[in-house]
Amino acid sequence: MATIVFKYRKSSTTYSRTFAVSSVRGYDEPDEVEFLPPIQQVALDGTIIEEMQGFRRVITVGFGVLQEAADRAFVFNFLANNERWITMSPMGTVVLALADPTAFANQWQNGHKLERNYDVQLRETILQTAWPDYADPVEIETLYIKTDVQITGTPESPQTLTTNTAPLATDDTGQAYPAISLTTHAVSLLIAEKQDCVVYRTSDISQSGNNITFQVAHANAGNAYSDGNFYAALTIGLQEK
Repeated sequence: MATIVFKYRKSSTTYSRTFAVSSVRGYDEPDEVEFLPPIQQVALDGTIIEEMQGFRRVITVGFGVLQEAADRAFVFNFLANNERWITMSPMGTVVLALADPTAFANQWQNGHKLERNYDVQLRETILQTAWPDYADPVEIETLYIKTDVQITGTPESPQTLTTNTAPLATDDTGQAYPAISLTTHAVSLLIAEKQDCVVYRTSDISQSGNNITFQVAHANAGNAYSDGNFYAALTIGLQEK
């Protein structure tokens, strides 16, 4: 089933409702289109000449049986108002007109009034010249930042850091780190040193209960911060696999 947000505007007020529809045809695939303008001529020599400028999508939404009166009323009002549009991820929003602006009728399945089935056919209002190229949704990486972490590790004796344990007991927002599973998440670590001395990770990131652990060190060459210590900002990125 597809999830679609239906909206219409009446007297400057926008009404919205989300439906899990049983089918949607012509939205993301070229199942049905209208070519515009529908002009085709045959020249005296028999050559066929077309003046097509583009096309519009014809979208058919199958709601299935709508058992709630409020849902049926919303669909009717959606059809009966002049400004209407739908949104479905990742295709975005499409402004629509009625395929048949003269009438609408639902179907009573099995001839029963309690099984009112709604199929709605709509037309895109704009002219397209190429089928929309819908990109896949962008994968989201969540970042957890901790600045001014004191780095005591050296190449000879690295420092072990574990999320939810000092100095990574919390991130900069004061919140604990979430439970992290290397099975379900890809984990990245960005290190930005505060002084003129390189800080780097010396081990792989590994699982420690619901946390992650790794080792870091500052280089032997370079200068410490003004207080004689070494610091770095650690950014942990989480992305679902």
